[in-house]
Parts: sequence; structure tokens; C-alpha cells
Amino acid sequence: MAVRDLDGRWVTQRICPCCHMPLSSPYPVVIGWKSSGMHSKTASGLLSFVAETAPDCWKTRQDRTLPLWYDYLENASKEVVFGVPVRPERVGGSYGASYRRRCCESASGAVVRLCLRMEESGSLDNTEAVRALDTMLEAFDYSGVKLKVSVVFLLELEGVEDQPDAVELFRRECPQLVRLIQYNFADSYFAANPCGRDPQAAAWAVKWLSSRVSRLNAGE
Repeated sequence: MAVRDLDGRWVTQRICPCCHMPLSSPYPVVIGWKSSGMHSKTASGLLSFVAETAPDCWKTRQDRTLPLWYDYLENASKEVVFGVPVRPERVGGSYGASYRRRCCESASGAVVRLCLRMEESGSLDNTEAVRALDTMLEAFDYSGVKLKVSVVFLLELEGVEDQPDAVELFRRECPQLVRLIQYNFADSYFAANPCGRDPQAAAWAVKWLSSRVSRLNAGE
């Protein structure tokens, strides 16, 4: 929690053990993901939506003072619930690869976009959703043991006009993928992609994620 300097003063400023840059107060880290890999907008877009539709409960703010940028979600008491790294997928070179690896290693939660396409036969094509899951498991060095990271899976239906219950349809038409997710992750939550459509669904998803990552970060 602190170290004593040679002159006897106690130093409490947190710094990165690798690059020695100053760090803010600790908070859970949540990353965004889609089929191509890490995608911060998937997570930050959800946060922005709930902050706009439920400003009395949630607020977002940005911190651009540190070398690594974050979008923060705050509760009604102005406490940081978790932070989302800003655009780690755009950082190039070996530094970018190391940055993304450390994001995965330290993440308490994730928001993953699963794209599903309705075929003319009425079945769901989940090819892209499977790809998203595969790339995430690979990035997290999955070894057969359930990952402790808590994940909100946002289900996007393409090729559907009347937008049926995406969660019910996904569970019914893609049982193997559902079981795979439940087998690979200790905590998972399914929601229809609520951005711009269903404020209540978005609020429930964020409430679930915030409660889970806070417990995980506390070591429960």
C-alpha cells in the first residue's frame, strides 16, 4: 500500500511496475470484444447509452491525463464502477500486442458482441459469433479451466425485420454455442444488443456486470 523513502517519508503514489508511469486509484477493468478481436467501442457504447438514458443512476467520464486512456463508468455516488481501455486495438507494434495482452490479463469483465444472421430457412448462422468466442479464448490463453472474467454477451440479429426475442431465439437455435459459453466462462449474461433500442435491457446488463466485477475485484 505504501513504501518508505530514504528521507523517512511514506510514498503512496501508485506506479506501473513496468514503465513506472503514475496510476490512478484501482478499479475493475472491462474490455470490449467482437469477432475481429478487442473492440473498445462495444463496451464504451453500452456505457454511453445507459448514461444517456439513466443519468440519475450512471455517468461516464474520460481520463486523458495518463498515458493509457480510459472511459469510466460512475454510479450515483460518483464512485468509479469500472474503466474501459480506450482503443487498445489501434495500438500497433510489439507495444500494442503487449498492451492488449495485459488488458486481457487484468480484465475483470468484458462486453462481447455476438452477431447472428437469420437464414431464409429460419435457422441462425452463428459463424461470426463463434469466431468472436474463439478469438477471445485464444487471447485469454484459455486452457480448459473456466475463465473468471464476467462477460455480457450482446446478441445482434441480422436479416430479421420484426426483431424477436434475441436471447430466447439464441438459446433455442444455438444450444451448442450456449453450452460452450457456459463451459468456458464462470459468469455470463445474455442480452439483445440494447444500444439505441432498449434502455431497460442495457441498464440490467450494466447493473449485472458492475455487481460481478466489483465482487471479482474484491476477491470474492
